[in-house]
Amino acid sequence: MDKLQLLFQIGWIIIVVLLAIGFYLLFRAMSIIDIAKVNMNHLMSDLRERRAATVRRTEAARRRYGSTSENGKDMGLFTRFLSTIDNRLVWSGVAISHPWINAGFYITGMLVLSTLVFGLGLVMVNWIVGLIAAGLVIILPITYITVQTNRAYHNTEMQLKFFISLVSSNSVMASDLVNVLEMAASYMTNPVRGAILRAVNTVRVKGNPDEAVWQLEREIEHPLFKSFIRNLDICSKNDGDFRSVSKDFAVQAEQSLTQLEKERAIFSAARSEVILMVCIGLVLSFLSAKFCERDLFQVLAEMQYSSMGILILVIEIIIYLATIGYILLGKRR
Repeated sequence: MDKLQLLFQIGWIIIVVLLAIGFYLLFRAMSIIDIAKVNMNHLMSDLRERRAATVRRTEAARRRYGSTSENGKDMGLFTRFLSTIDNRLVWSGVAISHPWINAGFYITGMLVLSTLVFGLGLVMVNWIVGLIAAGLVIILPITYITVQTNRAYHNTEMQLKFFISLVSSNSVMASDLVNVLEMAASYMTNPVRGAILRAVNTVRVKGNPDEAVWQLEREIEHPLFKSFIRNLDICSKNDGDFRSVSKDFAVQAEQSLTQLEKERAIFSAARSEVILMVCIGLVLSFLSAKFCERDLFQVLAEMQYSSMGILILVIEIIIYLATIGYILLGKRR
């Protein structure tokens, strides 16, 4: 009996220690995120100062591209939501490979599949299993799209400085923006190469360079790439000095990318601590069930028969979904 009491005391000490570690990591992660926000504010302030030095191009870009509808300021919440899904489907390459997949099709498919899976789980086992299965049906496609989007974003960023250098070099041999971009595309890899070639093909087929530039911007997520393309487009309609634009933008890109790498390192540390807190939570759950001489899954199944148990389950599901979202949609820009 004394040994059993000793084991319980040791177990509670372990739980208290793990909880203390978890709270410490939580506050540490929050402080790291606060520091990252301050640094990001400094970065945005620096970017605004540099943009002020090129006010003519900025104003031209605003007049040409900056309608409030395109920026989403006058869009409703649901419209912005649909636009975000459409953009992610394009950036991940899903909508490019399968043009029939859009936000409406994606949302409808997810709702139908998740409802069907939840019903099967409810009938065959219980509502908890059905809810978990329905959650997986929703999370797995989101995970795939997010991974593909992140990969495309990273590949674009890795090629950005080389792309700027190629445009500067090619501007000596060609004066037309489409030709300059087409020459640069042969040295690029996807997603930049594919996006440029599709934009060039749009010009060849439709003879509309404005639509091609819009298409190129839409298919590439990286904001520095978008800004560079806009500057080139504005330059092509004015003095056509692509070399000067490339030289100026290369300096801006170098500074921005250096700062963004620091930001990502901070958020990566915070993400690691969040993952560790989730693992500690899972360990605590299993330990608590073992100390009560119960099976964790049996405890979860019994919780569905009380209102307090259902509330706890819903809160846990929300917390874990939010954690998964933070891990998947962590800092990239």
